[in-house]
Amino acid sequence: MNSLIRRSLSPYYFHIVSSVLRDLIIKYSNDFEIEMVEIFNRLKFYCEEFEKHFSGQQSSIDYSNTICRMAYVLKYVPCFANIVENTINNIFEQLIREKVEIRLPKVLKIIDLGGGPGSELLGLTKYFENRHPNEDFVLRFRLIDFVEAWQSSWIPIYSKIIDDFTNDYGNMHNWPILINQDFFLRVDLTNADEFRIYDSNVLGNNIYFINHVVSENNIFNNIERFIETLKEIIRFANENSIIIFIDVKKQDVMLAIDRIIKELKLTTITKDTESDTMNIFEEKMHLIKILRSLCPSWDYFPKVSWKIYWNACKI
Repeated sequence: MNSLIRRSLSPYYFHIVSSVLRDLIIKYSNDFEIEMVEIFNRLKFYCEEFEKHFSGQQSSIDYSNTICRMAYVLKYVPCFANIVENTINNIFEQLIREKVEIRLPKVLKIIDLGGGPGSELLGLTKYFENRHPNEDFVLRFRLIDFVEAWQSSWIPIYSKIIDDFTNDYGNMHNWPILINQDFFLRVDLTNADEFRIYDSNVLGNNIYFINHVVSENNIFNNIERFIETLKEIIRFANENSIIIFIDVKKQDVMLAIDRIIKELKLTTITKDTESDTMNIFEEKMHLIKILRSLCPSWDYFPKVSWKIYWNACKI
């Protein structure tokens, strides 16, 4: 593989998400014969419900609902992807400064726990494309989530990435990285028994992402069960594997993550809190223009800033 073009300044996240959302919304409207204005009214409702949910209020979140999932993609995926890119970069920069050696294999096996729509895949893709363009990495990416219907966004996001690589770099040999869309595993993260049927072929990986999962009500309220699940998973971790926790900068969530780390006997190699906004080249109006082409009155904007806590641990 040999990188021909650097895309570090392009509006990558909003470009991908705009294309995926437009196709999903049009398909949903055609399949169920629902007017665009009604779909967008529901999108706005769920976007507002997410705000309640993540502020600790009671909310009507139902990830089995197609429009609810589309609202999540709209509101959070570009931002969460940018968070992943920044966090990975910050982690490895800190490790270099502290002279901590973490060797990344050329075939990098990644499990995304509770990853849903594919934010982590987007963020990792851009990180490796821009910062390791000539190192011949292969990402073997496996997503684990209870809601199998997330594949409706996960697969199109993966496909758009591949389309972009083809358009930007041409032949696969010129791609900066190769991405192996491994498979989607439908498992309940609060039920350790469901993981006991799998072995190292499934659960043996190099990086485990837990991104904005601990703060989800069903995990936060069942933290003991989640810890038991993680025990089953990390039994098969590859040598020098790391777990990366990323979540909201809230005291109770941070304490829950620290508790998980302590009970799993993980070793923190670097951690920090961060308040930031999306890259200035990630122009949110690219997404808004696409949405307004379907519903001219649309006035709801995606999330573009964050306050997070992250903790990278060696298993």
